[in-house]
Parts: sequence; C-alpha cells; structure tokens
Amino acid sequence: AEGPDFVAFMPLYLMPVAIFCGLMAMTSIGQEGSAVWNLYAIPILPRQLMKAKLVMPISLGVVFSTVMIGILNFILKVPLPMLVVLVVLGAIVAFEEAALGLYFGFKFPDFRESVRARFVSVWGSMFGMSACVAVALLTAVPIFLNILIFHDLINEMTIVSLVIGVVVFALALKLAERQ
Repeated sequence: AEGPDFVAFMPLYLMPVAIFCGLMAMTSIGQEGSAVWNLYAIPILPRQLMKAKLVMPISLGVVFSTVMIGILNFILKVPLPMLVVLVVLGAIVAFEEAALGLYFGFKFPDFRESVRARFVSVWGSMFGMSACVAVALLTAVPIFLNILIFHDLINEMTIVSLVIGVVVFALALKLAERQ
C-alpha cells in the first residue's frame, strides 16, 4: 500500500467522491425551478442560503466517502495509516467539492422546468465536473508525491493536503457568495 499501486488506487477513490459531491451541490440551485422567486422574496442572506445548500452534499459526501472506504478496505485490506489518510482526504474533498459545485451552480443555473430538467447549463456542468475532479486530484498531490518519492506516508504531507483543501473550500465559498 505504500507503493505506486496505492497512488494508482487513490484517484479511483477520489474521483467518485468529487463527482458525487460536486454534482449534488451544483444541481441544488437549479432544482428550485420557478420557485426560485420564493427564495428572492424571503428575507434571508445569501450566506444563509449557501449554508443550507451545503449541508446536504457535505453530509451525504462524507457518508459516501466512508462507505467507499469500508468497501475498499474489505476488498483490498488497506493498512490503518493509509485508511486514516483516505478518510481525512475523503472528508476534505467532500467539503471542497460541495463548495466548488455550489459556485458552479450559482454561476450557471438552469431554472427551466421541462420534462427532463438540467438544473445547470451544459457548459456549467462540463466546467464544473472538470474543475471538481482537477481540484480533488490537486488536493491529493502532496500525498501522491510523498508516496512516490519516499515510499512511505509522512503526516506533514497529509497536513499539506488538508491545508490545500481548506484554502480551496474558503475560496470557493467566497466565489459562490459573490454569485
């Protein structure tokens, strides 16, 4: 698990978590449809709406990440230090992807109500999904490099990944709030 096999395995774990959380957050705005005018009419701040829209993707994303870890641990027998790193990485990816998905949902909403509603414009969903996967992999780069170069897990690199995730989360929230 400390070798290149683990590095090849990490994107297979991170990409579904990133897509799941990003897509849930992205579509949360467009799902309002024509009822979005009710949100404009009630006296809530944009920050309160963002917090409300973040709760579901983050909570379900952390649960999804934990279930995936359990399944992968059952199949691959991942050592405990790597398991802890994956749990931390999955949680931070869930947070940052929910915030990033919320930004793209606010930026490219599609409120049309039809038989097959989109909730997000086509370009918005393409940019959003690409950005979500890229940011999730960027967050894991310190851990990737650590395992590839040193063939061991150093806790400082996990902290660097955590800091990258927190910075991306804060920036994405600020960008979403401006939309």
